Amino acid sequence: MVTASGAVRYMGLATVYDVEFAVELMKIEHDGVVTSARFSPDEKTLVTSSEDKGARIWSLEDGLELRLWKHPNFVQTASFSHDGRFVCTACHDGNARIFDVRTRREMQCFRHPEMVTCASFSPDALQLLTSCGDAAARVWGAVG
Repeated sequence: MVTASGAVRYMGLATVYDVEFAVELMKIEHDGVVTSARFSPDEKTLVTSSEDKGARIWSLEDGLELRLWKHPNFVQTASFSHDGRFVCTACHDGNARIFDVRTRREMQCFRHPEMVTCASFSPDALQLLTSCGDAAARVWGAVG
């Protein structure tokens, strides 16, 4: 299990737990409130998003940062595609983005009229579902 939170001095933490043994495994720090934390499909890595304007992939083996995608504003959510090849982000700058995990490249960017509050892949990664501050949900063609 993983939790995402902010702390007293605006430091954000993602904390990974072993639920079976009720023990904390690691803490991952950001320079701002952690807004989401999600495991990769193979459970070897974790993607986090934060008000520090970053989406990051972390190794669950040693806690090292493996990828960083800086954004122009707060990143509300980040999640993996079901095959783990892509990460999507929802940003307060009004864009949802898709990144290739292996190459680190931004593959697609979807403009919204207000801040994007959530982004999630369909099971086949052919579509991206987003929600926005205008209360609309949108479905986009994705990289697949």
